[in-house]
Amino acid sequence: MMIFSDPLNLLFLAIAAIAGFRLWQVLGKRSGAERILPIRDFKTQPLPADLELTASTEPPARNTWQGHAVEGSDLAKNLDTLAQSDVHYDSNAFLLWAQTAHESVLNAFANGDIKALDPLLDATTLALFEKEIARRKAADETTIFKFVAIKMATLKHVSIQNHQALIEVAFKSSVYSAIKNAAGTIISGDDKRAVEIDELWTFERNLKNSTESWRVSQTHDLNEYA
Repeated sequence: MMIFSDPLNLLFLAIAAIAGFRLWQVLGKRSGAERILPIRDFKTQPLPADLELTASTEPPARNTWQGHAVEGSDLAKNLDTLAQSDVHYDSNAFLLWAQTAHESVLNAFANGDIKALDPLLDATTLALFEKEIARRKAADETTIFKFVAIKMATLKHVSIQNHQALIEVAFKSSVYSAIKNAAGTIISGDDKRAVEIDELWTFERNLKNSTESWRVSQTHDLNEYA
């Protein structure tokens, strides 16, 4: 045949045969079970998905005084100072916690639950609450109490002295509250009608101790001064 008599054709056939043999060596022996190595992805610029993931993992900006004080006021400046001393402080988060603490303290006091009061009050305030609980028990008085809602919680004053931070919060709450004597007669309050209470609570914490939590150091009934 003329195709095998032409040297140039023979050269092309030889090259094709060698290429075919090499291809068979690479692909012809695969059984289908071999692990296919992934293609390496060398990136020099982050993809949009990477940017979104980075943004989602960044902590949200803290709120120090915005929405709680007038810019440039003493309260705003003191809140900024507190936030600089306590890198975890956030006014929004603190007020949410303070409202929970407010409700918890009122319920625990009404129930005479000293164990629940212990982590929320400082030593002096806890002693005063314990004294009143003991007095009620000795007089055989019964407290009727139901917390309805907190209508307002407002930051009023902030100060730091010798690493001791102090925050005053004004609360306006709605509650049912009454006290019955041993005979079952109501001697104070009203168990049938919810009333609003206005109080000013002081929370304190030692900023040098990172594990110490805020505690109530004073409570004042603002209605007494109205």
